[in-house]
Parts: sequence; C-alpha cells; structure tokens
Amino acid sequence: MVWALPLTTQGQNNKYYYKLDHEDMKSWVILSQIKTISTKRFLRKVGSISLSDFKEVILRLQKFLKIENPLAGGFLGGRSH
Repeated sequence: MVWALPLTTQGQNNKYYYKLDHEDMKSWVILSQIKTISTKRFLRKVGSISLSDFKEVILRLQKFLKIENPLAGGFLGGRSH
C-alpha cells in the first residue's frame, strides 16, 4: 500500500493545491484528496517529479494534515520491514 495524491490540469490558487511545472506541462497536486492504493494497481511509470517538488509536497501535506514531524523511519519511498 502507498499514499497517492492525484494530479489535475485545472488547478486553483489555495492551500489544497500545489502547482507543478513538468516537461512543458502544468499540473497541480490535490493535497486534500490523499488516497491509499495497492502497488499491485501500478501498471507502468507515468512520470516523476523533482526532489525539491517532492519535499515541498511533503511539507504542504504535513501542514494540511497538521503533522509536525515525519513518521518514524523518516524517508518516504522505501520498503518497510
């Protein structure tokens, strides 16, 4: 299972959205629509974002959820054992 945040091309300028500029395409992360999904649903890699954008999305998500520190384990993205 992973947490996923959907993207849209119809963004808004408020705390629920984070704007991404990627490969001449503008999209917005919708922070208010976080979902858990199975990794078995992943068929192919569609794209990736820069590390700086990833860190900013995490910070904004923490603020949105009012989380002050990352969960134990720190790095998001590896396997949990």
